[in-house]
Amino acid sequence: MRKNRKGKIDSGQLETFGLVVLVVLILIIALIAARFLLAEEREQIEVKKSVIANNLFNALLKVNVNECGQMSELLIKCYESIGKISACDCKLVGEVVKTITANLEMDENLYKLDASADGSNFLSIGKCSGGVKASSYQAHRGGNNYNFELILCWA
Repeated sequence: MRKNRKGKIDSGQLETFGLVVLVVLILIIALIAARFLLAEEREQIEVKKSVIANNLFNALLKVNVNECGQMSELLIKCYESIGKISACDCKLVGEVVKTITANLEMDENLYKLDASADGSNFLSIGKCSGGVKASSYQAHRGGNNYNFELILCWA
């Protein structure tokens, strides 16, 4: 800053310098606030995706499939029918899942349904890798522990 004839800082320059400092402080505060708001918004989006995945999975498991019962029961019957002829087999599970997802306009790259018995995967429908995982559904029957999972990918 330049000094005037008397060796003092010019008041106009001092005011300008003060305004520049004030503008810089306001910008820094605005950037920090924007960062927190954007992080919070991303978190809310992830929570919404998780809720959608869980709701879809719960609805899917409760779908009644002919004489086979609910989808959760059909998945168990699917495992029990491996190597046998049955109306309630894994092929029917695939058809039902593909029909439901087609009605929701979801292509197979947007979801993946995995079913396992005692830690061994016996059914996988869809091609989604990564994405939002719904809470798994677990069942126990006939000495077997079943685990069913749905993963949704977002376009």
